[in-house]
Amino acid sequence: MKKVIFVHGEKGGSGKSVVSSIIVDFYINKKSKLLLIEGDNSTPDVARRFANDPRVDCVQTTLGGDDSVSAISNIINFVDNNDCERVVINLPSRASDTIDPLAVDLIKPSFEALEFEIVVLFVVAEKIDSPLQAAASLQNGLASIADQRIAILNEKSRSISIENYAWATNPESGREKWLESGGQEAHLSHLHERVLSITEDAAYSDYLNSINIAERILLKRWLKSGFEIGDLIEQESDVAVDAKVA
Repeated sequence: MKKVIFVHGEKGGSGKSVVSSIIVDFYINKKSKLLLIEGDNSTPDVARRFANDPRVDCVQTTLGGDDSVSAISNIINFVDNNDCERVVINLPSRASDTIDPLAVDLIKPSFEALEFEIVVLFVVAEKIDSPLQAAASLQNGLASIADQRIAILNEKSRSISIENYAWATNPESGREKWLESGGQEAHLSHLHERVLSITEDAAYSDYLNSINIAERILLKRWLKSGFEIGDLIEQESDVAVDAKVA
């Protein structure tokens, strides 16, 4: 079944753009018919990375403005007019104020009509406010309507272990309810800042043949971590197909 993948996360700098980029990279390598919707016009890093890539249909729109209904309508029209199998939508920070309130009444029925499963990747930052926002989305936002929801723990720094994130250590984080609801969690490992800085203008995997051996080893290890998130999304498709066949 076709899938629309919302990359969510309320805290600016949590790593949404990096997660969006690596998921796009995953589907490029799967040779999927792919549409990227860049909804963060304040810092359109993902759109810039793939703007000239013929393997990706890329559009930019504003998802953080006052007219949220028009913004969602634009997304639906982009998808409806594109022959795509996978859609990756990079949401702006604070999307809960503009996008989440429309999840139940507009987003869910629209994508159901287009026969798309909804996947929400919620990028969880280190401190407690980020998992609390994920919990709010699970209660009545995008995560609540998702056919699959995955909390992504992005290891941005070697100095802070994922095990010490509030998501894992604070009993008020909402992690238990997330998992009880059928939600999943995944870990995106740390990529050295030097490698990040030299892989900014194209798909990460495109750099594997142009960087030195040490950089290539670091990048391949990190890509494996990211592509495992893509595998988790696609394993859900396999399970659904198997269930229908049975």
